[in-house]
Amino acid sequence: MTTVPSSAQHSMPLRAVQQASIPVPNLSWLSSYQGFVWVKRDDGFITRIDPRSNKPSGQVGAYTDQQHYCQGIGAGGGAVWSCSGSSITRIDPGRMKIVASIPAGKAFDQGRLVFADRHLWVITGPEGDQLTGIDAATNRPGPVIKLPVGCSDLAQGAGAVWVLCPVANRVVRVDVAHRLIQGTLTLAAPYAGFGTRTDLWVGSDQGLVRVDASSLRPVALFEGLNPGPDGDVAVDGDRVWVRTKDGFLHRIDAKSNTVAEQIEPEGEPGGGSLLVAAGSIWTTADDVSYLLRLRAQG
Repeated sequence: MTTVPSSAQHSMPLRAVQQASIPVPNLSWLSSYQGFVWVKRDDGFITRIDPRSNKPSGQVGAYTDQQHYCQGIGAGGGAVWSCSGSSITRIDPGRMKIVASIPAGKAFDQGRLVFADRHLWVITGPEGDQLTGIDAATNRPGPVIKLPVGCSDLAQGAGAVWVLCPVANRVVRVDVAHRLIQGTLTLAAPYAGFGTRTDLWVGSDQGLVRVDASSLRPVALFEGLNPGPDGDVAVDGDRVWVRTKDGFLHRIDAKSNTVAEQIEPEGEPGGGSLLVAAGSIWTTADDVSYLLRLRAQG
């Protein structure tokens, strides 16, 4: 495995690439659907952002107390999906209305709800050791897929769903179409990841790891670029974006396996989610309650 130092070839201030700063209270996770950016909020609401105006264009949900607080958002199958407590909520994006609430026993920590094979995938079970698919056509959970260890989040991936299990130091690849475990990878505290047809890019205690998606063999370690529980990873072609709490945002060039750029903020925006949509990079700044839109570089 190649080890790559975290020092970037080039750095620039956030103001040089910032296209918009949109105030959104209590914001956390991000998704995109039907031309809009959808922001999950910790107070129980979801805010819809119109990229044409860089302004909120509606919200859906209801105030959530601590007993029903949850993390998680995703999109697909004609819906935006979120949660209330351990139940999954289905949102009609046109009517901006919750049209179904599905008891699923969702794991609290799961922030990335992944849609694949006509199902929304949810980590379930008292130990987080089950993967349940909710059929978008019926809103019904299907038979569970038993996981080898307890897990807490998912990463999307072409042809697979990647299950991240930081307590067990494991990553599990699941073929959800055939309901099969395709393999596991031992990795220290994997918290955030993004899969493509060729690679899984996933955080670990040592830094971001590039994993060959077929062999599950780590091929590169980007030392110190660890998104951890407060950051995120997003991939746009050969551009791999890593959001961290301290270094803010790094861009990796997947062709050369180099850290090409660091975007440095002013102040301390905290951690945040990442999204590539509408020709831009979107990231939440949790500590200051802003959604930031950035011009993609490289």
